[in-house]
Order: sequence, then structure tokens, then C-alpha cells
Amino acid sequence: MWTDKYIPELKEIPHQREIDLIIQYLKEKIPVLLYGPTGVGKTTSIIKIAKDHNYELLEINASDKRNKSEIETLIGNATQQLSLFGGKKLILLDEIDGLSGTQDKGGIAALTKIISKTKAHIVMTCNEIENDKIKSLKKKCKIIEFKPNTTQEISLILKEIAKKENITFKDSEISSLARRSNGDIRGAIIDLQVNSTLENNLDLTDLSNRENKGEIINALTLIFKSKDFNTTSQSLTNIDLDPNECFLWIEYNLPKEYTKTEDIYQGIKKLSKADIFKSRIIRRQYFRFLIYQSILMTAGVALAKKEKYSLKPSYKKTSRLLKIWMANQRNHKKKLIAEKISIHTHCSINHAIKTYPHYKKFLVKKSIIKQLDLSDDEIEYLNK
Repeated sequence: MWTDKYIPELKEIPHQREIDLIIQYLKEKIPVLLYGPTGVGKTTSIIKIAKDHNYELLEINASDKRNKSEIETLIGNATQQLSLFGGKKLILLDEIDGLSGTQDKGGIAALTKIISKTKAHIVMTCNEIENDKIKSLKKKCKIIEFKPNTTQEISLILKEIAKKENITFKDSEISSLARRSNGDIRGAIIDLQVNSTLENNLDLTDLSNRENKGEIINALTLIFKSKDFNTTSQSLTNIDLDPNECFLWIEYNLPKEYTKTEDIYQGIKKLSKADIFKSRIIRRQYFRFLIYQSILMTAGVALAKKEKYSLKPSYKKTSRLLKIWMANQRNHKKKLIAEKISIHTHCSINHAIKTYPHYKKFLVKKSIIKQLDLSDDEIEYLNK
């Protein structure tokens, strides 16, 4: 993944003013809260600050540790322990705005209490700052906004990567990718990789025809090309597609991406377990299982492979949905004909459907077609 290969150095990140503020507040041991849209560089900045300024970094996804007990146990203990090597300790709490709902009761309050007594340096991130649930937390922190990266900033980064990968491109194509990313550097880099051909040309011929498709292709690239749990488990988070449709995308493309039998077997096994959780959600209306379904079909599939594949992504939408739609259309016409048969023969619609092959022999007669008042579409269906 080029997002891993070309992680910028601290001085190369566009948000230099914000980075300087973070470094200053960390020196003063003031908790910091960063906010801004996905992919603008919040987490990357902290990782690079930790590396360049000799902090021992502990990264925790706050939305995975949801309730008061979990937060006090893991995060509370982490903030009170010194660095293993006697140096400075920096705790990064990602996605604190993911703490919401009744299952997270007391989570924000516990976190607010912890950061007031911490011995470690703390930085937190969130996407939305105007969230009432983190109001108490905001009072304890210095708040820094990471604004979306400009088209020009993203264009410069994409051009540098394209040159290093020997990709032939036009300035207008790079600008198109940059504008489409809406300030998301990571998404723009993934788009650049996805749309680079085997001949090292940038091909955007289908870019204008895909919005949701582009998002799902980016997610599939993360799932199939990465083995990082945190990255892959969040790959479907911001995609405006039904989870069932995402499932079909993954299921259809998995055997095309994974070439080793064992990897395919393990990947399908994880998908089958995700499908089991889906059926339990439907049957029991127990929506807490959604997290298990999501992790199994993303990180589960990603970690099913023993090693990363170097094949260029060429993911396609499954034809199963179209086949299901066509089958439903055929069955719909059969059902309409069966309803008319049931009225004239005084039987149930289900019985008419079951015995439809026998009735079909007589339905070719014009007198019966007229009596049943069959439409042109229904007559065409009968003649197939």
C-alpha cells in the first residue's frame, strides 16, 4: 500500500502550525484534542511527533474501549504507568467521538477524570468537535483543528508519489484526484494507486462514473492489500453502501485477489462467520453483533492471508444482485399470472404457482389468454 510506503516525515505534513502547537502543549503536559475529517493527518502527525521527539507511543482506539470499566482498566492503568524505558510516554486516544449510546454509559466521564490525573502525555482525536457527549472532555484539553488539506497540497503529494512510482500522468488528472478527495490525503493516495495501470499510466476513464463505487474500491484495496487490524477494521466506516452490498463486493472479489487455496479458505470462513452474525442480528434484533459482523468481513478477511499479494487491484461488482433482480422479475410475472389463474379456478395463489407448469400447456390458447386478461408482458413471458 502506497499509504504505508509513503508515510511523510514530520516536516512534510501540511499542518506545520498545528504540529508546533501540539509539541508545545505536550512539553507543558497539557492534554490535546485534535479534530478534523478523516484522512487529514491527525494520527500520522502524532505518530511522527512521537518518533522525532523520543516519546514512547501507546495508541488506543477509544471507540473499542467503550464503557467506564474498560476505559478505567486499560486507559486508566496506561496513564498511571511510566515508560518501560524510563523516557517520555505519549498516549494517543483515537476516535473519542465513537463513544456513544447506552452501552458506553460513563465512558466519557471516566475518560475526563483520567486525563485530569494522568502522568503521561495525552492526545485525543475526533472527527466532530460539536458533539454534546464530549463537552466535559473539551474543557480539560487544548483543542486544535486539522482543516481539510487543500487541492494544491494534495496535488503536490500525489505528484511526488507518482514520480517515485514512475507513473505517467497529466497535471489535470492529478488535480482531478485531489479535488475528488475532499481533503482526504489517504483517500487520494489510494485513488492514485487504484487507478494506476500495469503499464504505469494513470487511467481515470471510469472515475466520473463512480462515487460509491470508488469508496468501496478504496475499502477493498485496504482489506485485500493490508494486514493491519486497525486500518482494515475501519475501512467500511464512512462508505455510503448497505453492509449487505459491501459483503457481496468482498465475497465476489476475494477469490480473484487471493490466489492461494488456504488464504481463500480462511477468508471465506471469516465471511461465513460474519454471515452467521448477520442472521442472528435479524433473528434476535441484537444489534450489538454488528461490530462482530463488520470486523469479520474486514479485518478478518484481511488477516486471513498469510502474506500480501502484489496483484494490481481490479475489483468488480458482483453480478449476483442483477441475477436476483432478474429472478424476482420472472417470479413476479409468474405470480401475477398465478393470481389470475387462482381467481378463475378457485384455488390458492400458492397452489396455482406450484401447478403452473400444468396450466402453462393451456395458457397458449387465445381464448384463455383473453379470459385471463393477460398483458403483453405476461404473454411474452409465457412464450419464452
